[in-house]
Amino acid sequence: MHSLLIVLSIVAQNDLPKEIPNAPTSAPAGTLVILDSSIIPASSRSWLLVNPPLDDNHLVLEDGRLIFSTGQSGKYQFVLAFSPEGEMKPVLIHQILHTLTITGGVNPDPNPRPDPVLPDGKYKFSALARNEALRLKLPQPGRVALIYRGIAREIASGALSSESGKFGQAINKATGEALVKSLTPEMMLTWKPWGVTIGTKLNQLQKDKLLTTDSDYLVAYNEIALGLESLPKDNDEIIPNPTQKVSWIIVVEETAYRTPEVSKVLSDLTFWNGLGVNWRHYDDDSENAQEYLKEIDKLPGVLFLGNGGEVLKSFPLPRTTRELESELKKQGI
Repeated sequence: MHSLLIVLSIVAQNDLPKEIPNAPTSAPAGTLVILDSSIIPASSRSWLLVNPPLDDNHLVLEDGRLIFSTGQSGKYQFVLAFSPEGEMKPVLIHQILHTLTITGGVNPDPNPRPDPVLPDGKYKFSALARNEALRLKLPQPGRVALIYRGIAREIASGALSSESGKFGQAINKATGEALVKSLTPEMMLTWKPWGVTIGTKLNQLQKDKLLTTDSDYLVAYNEIALGLESLPKDNDEIIPNPTQKVSWIIVVEETAYRTPEVSKVLSDLTFWNGLGVNWRHYDDDSENAQEYLKEIDKLPGVLFLGNGGEVLKSFPLPRTTRELESELKKQGI
């Protein structure tokens, strides 16, 4: 990972903190983790999730706290950059690196994995979502999981709030709209009994006043996604039609240098979920990206892969989803 910060002046740093006070170093997948920098005296501060930078489920509050939740196991590294109080110009930018290990989640790559042991989360949605999908033999659970992850990201960023209008109405509406856009009418009917089960529990939690904040919804949606992500992936991959050559779309980027244009393309989950092919986004430093880097000339780059994993096309990530869609049409999609 390239250096993120530049020290603009050299001052004595013996009294500066070397770690985030009381910050957890490990947590089960699907739970909320709070990294609190508010007790560190600083004139300014900022947080950055640097490795692996492929999960947007974090929210930075004005008081310096960072709230993070993910269903993906692994090591996550956060950098707190701050200017100590009382510093005169030129200003020193001090940084603290904190590593958090998430356990019990799933690994987001195209290859099947053994069924993980699901964590006993706050609302126990993971086991419910998984078991109901298994009982009903539902297809493509990974696609539905992506929808719930996407809504969770919107909640974490503040774009969606349970306090908009009637409690939970905005979140429920956004979930329904995302499902309609991403699933075919036949798929909607197939998943309806599962949705009734999940919706009944959400409504009961509201009545019992156990689901009362945006953070509660964030936990619940991440638990639901985790349960679906734990299902076998061999039944989840989208089967291409006979004229379709592209089976996977892989994007590799250097996330620390993501531009607003790139962010807009990669964050449009409605677009990605509606493509009709499997896809993954990787940071260039992640283990999963290494086999693809040799096929990419410039980052961020896109690979179209065939059914056997062969590279059909390699090109720079377009500036808009419309341009990317045009490339897919050339491949018969």
